[in-house]
Amino acid sequence: MRRLTAVFSTYMLLCGLNMNSMAAVSNLNTNGAPVPLAEIHESAAGGSRSIYTELGFAWGALDPTGVMVEHRLDWPCLGLSDIGKAVTHSNETSPEFTYYASMLTSATDDYLILLDLYCPGLQEHGGHGEAESVWLDKLVQTPTVDFYGYEITEIALTLNALTFDSPGSNPNKDGIWTDHSYDVTYTIYGIPEPATLLLLGLATPALRRKDLSRKRPCGRIDTNSGRLLLNQPA
Repeated sequence: MRRLTAVFSTYMLLCGLNMNSMAAVSNLNTNGAPVPLAEIHESAAGGSRSIYTELGFAWGALDPTGVMVEHRLDWPCLGLSDIGKAVTHSNETSPEFTYYASMLTSATDDYLILLDLYCPGLQEHGGHGEAESVWLDKLVQTPTVDFYGYEITEIALTLNALTFDSPGSNPNKDGIWTDHSYDVTYTIYGIPEPATLLLLGLATPALRRKDLSRKRPCGRIDTNSGRLLLNQPA
């Protein structure tokens, strides 16, 4: 049963590509260099009873039971001088990177929370959670909700805009307050895993045959042997 499930996943990846446009595949660089797979955009505003000139940012997540996981991927504190800059996480920069790289390749619609943090100290200030299907602005189209079949190599945070105003709205009338606003973009980079590269190589010539997918199915799964049987080009 496990073998048949794996074969079915392979069939869906290859035949799903045949249903997409040629442009979706041509956007993918298959020479081994990481490419942007998706972006996540977030903007928010808030305030706190303190004076500060930097904000931190982080990713959190919920497990299948709705409980906040212990894994939090923290970016460093950023200030006005960091506007326009990108700060990148990978396996080499944080032990928590692997958790989110796995989440982004799980083929399930996981719940991701984007957090903003007090600086210094990186204590949680606010957050916004959504399913991956809501967050991900895909630059490379895939047959799954996320990037199953890919290796996530980097997640880059770009600070597009940031403002601070002290004492700002000063709701307590004591001058100890800061209002802030920000706009950030997270860019997810990755490469296809070897099996996915092979399937992309097989699928690309088929996609160039304009009416191939219309005239005949991509292939079929032999339920007796569990083998994936691909149709040969006419």
